[in-house]
Amino acid sequence: MHKQKGAALIVVMSLLAVSLTLGLMSMQSSQVDERLAGNYRAASDVQMAAEVAAAQGWSEREEHEWDSLVDMDELSGMSWESFTNDNYLYAGEEFFSEDAVEADCPDGVECYFRIFDSCENYDGCIVAMAALIGDGRKVLAESEQVKLIFLLGVPGGISPFNSAVEACENVELSGSGQVNGKVVAGSSLIMSGGVSPPASAAIGEATPDYPPWWQGDAAKMEVVASYQTGQDIHPEGCDVLEVRAESGGLGDFFTSAMESPSGQALGDWFSMAGCAHCFNTGPRGLTLTGGAGNSDASTTFLGSEGESLTVKVDGDLLTQGRLSELVVKGDVTLIVDGVFDLGGNASLTIDEGASLSVYTTGQVNLGGGTNLQVSDEFVRQTGSGELRPALAIFSAYQQASGSPGVTVDGNNQSQVAIYAPYSNIRVTGSGGVAGSLLGKNVEVSGAGSVTFAEGLEGFQLGGGASLEDPRILFWR
Repeated sequence: MHKQKGAALIVVMSLLAVSLTLGLMSMQSSQVDERLAGNYRAASDVQMAAEVAAAQGWSEREEHEWDSLVDMDELSGMSWESFTNDNYLYAGEEFFSEDAVEADCPDGVECYFRIFDSCENYDGCIVAMAALIGDGRKVLAESEQVKLIFLLGVPGGISPFNSAVEACENVELSGSGQVNGKVVAGSSLIMSGGVSPPASAAIGEATPDYPPWWQGDAAKMEVVASYQTGQDIHPEGCDVLEVRAESGGLGDFFTSAMESPSGQALGDWFSMAGCAHCFNTGPRGLTLTGGAGNSDASTTFLGSEGESLTVKVDGDLLTQGRLSELVVKGDVTLIVDGVFDLGGNASLTIDEGASLSVYTTGQVNLGGGTNLQVSDEFVRQTGSGELRPALAIFSAYQQASGSPGVTVDGNNQSQVAIYAPYSNIRVTGSGGVAGSLLGKNVEVSGAGSVTFAEGLEGFQLGGGASLEDPRILFWR
């Protein structure tokens, strides 16, 4: 009989152990893969649900109240629990002014959306999130935020600046005053002195008024003969934007700007921007001084690049002292409940890509050596996608008698569109305007001139039919 040493048994047992280990590892790997697949599916499901919620918010955007966004960074960093918490606090205040809206999502998944009236310089955005909820309201999976950025329809139907000079009543050109572009007068066009006839005109009366000696100048008479006369120039009224209501008070165009919830006092904005020495206040209103004591602000900046700002002055806005230049950055709306006076030698510069819209209830004075300068195209697109003149002044001042409601004089050179249907406008001295003027009566005299700015003919504002439907810009 041979002696057995058991080598085969050891080998077999080792192979069985290795096989068992491999089997267990394979089972564990399968379980991990299954969990990963389940997690991935849950993540995909909630992400798709968030996109469905955003789409539902877009289709129902007119049915729900819109929130006012406080801080985009704070919103973007929110978890599901914070995003759905209508009482979420930020800097001690409630972050949301409206409740989140629950969307229609698959069983087991909850999804909500919020609509904001402004979002990163666009008209608005819809932000949505979704979550898979387990027992005890435990969040098993939550989506990333889905943001739908949109623009509202571009308002159309009203073009306030169609001519170099437009008057509800009379246009008067005298001295060597010149108009380069079309002239529109609801009543009379009166020309005297050494003026040249505008190349194009439309007037309410049958014939324009011109010097008798023009009868011997065939070239001038040919131009005058081409004018459109006896026209009903303003069949729907001269104030197409309705800066004043029929009752005599301010119209919706003005009140909507003045009551903007995002507006703040101009003095407060300067103080928060570290420029409390840029101005002083008094009984009349606010004065830009260009600095005080050893604090120089001869060049003063208003607004921030790429941002929208609405500021208000309860009273007059004046300039004096050391101020040499006011530079506007971003898209600024300036509301002056009083006189807007840039007399003196200060210049107003609208930075590249920026715009300034001034709403004033008082007289406008652009006098002395004031210059209103635009760095590039006069009509430009704002950060919200809106087209607007780089510099526009809308006046609701109601002329009774005395000094004109709008004055451009001295050696002022200004790029500006002015809409003042209840005020007389006077351009005199060597003052020049590149843009457009609309007033009750418009007078261009001395060496004053008005040149129509390229691009204004396509600018539309206010009511009327929408030029295009609201549209989604992008998802993310």
